[in-house]
Amino acid sequence: MKRIKFILGLLTIAILVYACKPTCDMEYPNGKDLDFVDSQNVALKGFDVVSFFSQKESSIGNDTLRSLNNGVIYKFSTPKNKNL
Repeated sequence: MKRIKFILGLLTIAILVYACKPTCDMEYPNGKDLDFVDSQNVALKGFDVVSFFSQKESSIGNDTLRSLNNGVIYKFSTPKNKNL
């Protein structure tokens, strides 16, 4: 009985690892697979997503306040938003 539980446990782990593989792999080379990135690799059409949640309004990001993450450019409207 212990052997069956052990084998079922291993099988469960194998299934979880296999099922998680596509969603856990967060490597996006130059943002090519992301729907919210344009042809210049700018995310969210240049909008500051932090201001949307913190100030409850949408703001266009500033070209001088930007950050690069996995080849994707994120723009921010204020230095405070960029540092969050």
